[in-house]
This record gives sequence, structure tokens and C-alpha cells, in this order.
Amino acid sequence: MLTLPGIVTKIGTTRDKSFVITFETQDKDTLVDSQKAQIVDLLDEYVTAAFKPSEKGTTDPEVLDVPDIKPEFKGDKSPSQRLRACLYVLHEQQKVPEPFESYYARTVEKFIDLVKAKLQ
Repeated sequence: MLTLPGIVTKIGTTRDKSFVITFETQDKDTLVDSQKAQIVDLLDEYVTAAFKPSEKGTTDPEVLDVPDIKPEFKGDKSPSQRLRACLYVLHEQQKVPEPFESYYARTVEKFIDLVKAKLQ
């Protein structure tokens, strides 16, 4: 587990109502090489983040009492996220002239209609 003191400097939201949290650590020159490597290794990884206000800036996991939380999809995308990503790649490969959002909505509606047609 990597624990770092730092400051939450920005909080925003995305279109899907998730949060974007900007967390700034100490100057990179004050971090040890192993911490820098761990930070770089986190890129594109599903992680569990814990934020606890600390007056003393402690990073001792025993003091922080951070619970072990299992990710909802164990690092994988949900089925709907996977479908959307695949449709995006198809949209790009076929060089469809319409914007992706309308292409996505139209394509998903076609799929819904196919499933509805099979219902009794």
C-alpha cells in the first residue's frame, strides 16, 4: 500500500456524475524512488483511495486504519462500459461522419429493438 501526504487541490464532476479529484503530493524531489515508481505504476489502474484529514501529515497505515476495500469490478470495466468502448473503436475504425454520441444512441437503440423483437 502506498501512503502519501498531500493536498486535495481540485474537485470536479464528469458527465456520468463521477468525481475527478486532483491530489497533489510533496515535491517529487522529496519522494523516494520507490514511491515515485509506485505512483507511475498506478496509471490506468483501478485503485482504492482513502482521504483522511491529518494535522500531522502521517502516512503510517497503522495510524490511518485504512480498511481493505474490494473494487466493484475488480479492475475491469462494467459490461456497459465495455460495450460503449467497443462501439467507440468501431465508430473510429469505420470513420463514421456523425458524432459518436448520436452514433452510440442510434446503435444501442437498434440493439434494444433486436432484443425487444425476441420477447414474447
